[in-house]
Amino acid sequence: MYGISYKIPYITESENKMTKQQFDIGTYFTIQYYAKKHDKTITRKAQWDKQCFEGIHKTKGYSYLKYFDVDANGYRCASKSWKISEVKA
Repeated sequence: MYGISYKIPYITESENKMTKQQFDIGTYFTIQYYAKKHDKTITRKAQWDKQCFEGIHKTKGYSYLKYFDVDANGYRCASKSWKISEVKA
């Protein structure tokens, strides 16, 4: 399979440590994180595309992940920590 790949850290379900995971463009996955806006942990179906990335907040210094929310048909950000599971190419 040809395409652009990105490496992003995530917390595995079996281990509580940061691990490198490589996503190809078009990969579907499930992401879970605490949403301050909703004051609870949420789970979203997501897809990795060219606009998705992991970054560091410029002023506050925490990490975040920009992903495409399949159900809402738009981009969202997970901040500080998140868990990714059910990776499907």
